[in-house]
Amino acid sequence: MNGWPKLTQSRRIWLHQKLERKNDKNQAMPRLIRERRIRTRRGMPWTIAEARQLGKTPDSILARRYKRTIREIVEQREARGIALPTGPRRWTAREIKLLGTMNDAELGRRLRRPKHHVANRRRSLKIPPFIRRKPANLWKPFEIKLLGTMRDEELARRLKRPKSAVEVKRITLGIPVFARTFRLYTEAEDDVVRKYSPAEATRRLKRSYKAILVRRRTLGIAQHIVRRNWTKKELALLGTLPDRVLAKRLNRTKACVSTMRQKLGIYRNRNRPGYGPWTAEEDALLGKFNDSEVARQLKRPRRVVARRRHKLGIRAFKIFFKSPPWTKAEHRLLGTMTDERLAKKLGRTLMAIQVRRKKYRVRTFLDRRFTKIST
Repeated sequence: MNGWPKLTQSRRIWLHQKLERKNDKNQAMPRLIRERRIRTRRGMPWTIAEARQLGKTPDSILARRYKRTIREIVEQREARGIALPTGPRRWTAREIKLLGTMNDAELGRRLRRPKHHVANRRRSLKIPPFIRRKPANLWKPFEIKLLGTMRDEELARRLKRPKSAVEVKRITLGIPVFARTFRLYTEAEDDVVRKYSPAEATRRLKRSYKAILVRRRTLGIAQHIVRRNWTKKELALLGTLPDRVLAKRLNRTKACVSTMRQKLGIYRNRNRPGYGPWTAEEDALLGKFNDSEVARQLKRPRRVVARRRHKLGIRAFKIFFKSPPWTKAEHRLLGTMTDERLAKKLGRTLMAIQVRRKKYRVRTFLDRRFTKIST
């Protein structure tokens, strides 16, 4: 308790009880110490003293000193054009001695070199990284002998390896699986598959219908499909009901009904209001107005109108508003005040102000202010 402010006896007892209740160091830290911590200054305005240190002191030291992130330091330094990364140049003896003494990103920032240049130079000189990776968990001979002697899940649990790693190693070495998860077909079962229909073979062999079809295809047995011709009454019902409902009524598949309807050019749900076939006059309105207006005029759902327009490859109707040209007086005001204030003054959007300023490389109002103060 040395160095702490004077506390009452009850306060000290309360702090000790809180330390005993919580095991985690961060949670067990007394409230007094947590309150004395300095919070991060990320996003806070930059002072003149901080701006003067950019480029003179390493970014990591500035981030630790001013309680900011390294990314924030780098962005501010590059925005002011200070200590930007240089082009390719020869490595000096002093720079080579620094390889491996810190991580590549930090050394790249200090030497004003890209991170991959530092990493490539370090690897070419066979210098280990600052923080070495853990050695690879190589397979030992006794572990390889256990492959295939038990199930992959059990072996992965014993060797403390992922199941996928055990499977990949076993398959790479060509070791068969310990226990199959499927039954092999016998000659008697193949005779049943050849003799009976797929449904009867499924019932006799107690296998899935899909497995029987795959086995028939493997044995080269043709699958006979009974096809029914369409009658006039069935063709007359196409389009009057949804394909799913009509397929159940006609005892056909939905794909069969949809294919026949599209083959004959019959529109889906032709008797439903708003879903009938399109005329040439209706197609002419597409793209001339927005989809909501066309749907209101034709008394069709909006999604039906949009789907028809996409099918015909017609672009959507849009109204483009052209902003007025910039005058010389407006251009001179760029950078003299904040972008938000200038946008309200000129009656333009904030994005238009920012695009215009960046296009002509005009510095912001805050950058100009800091430059005047520092000079």
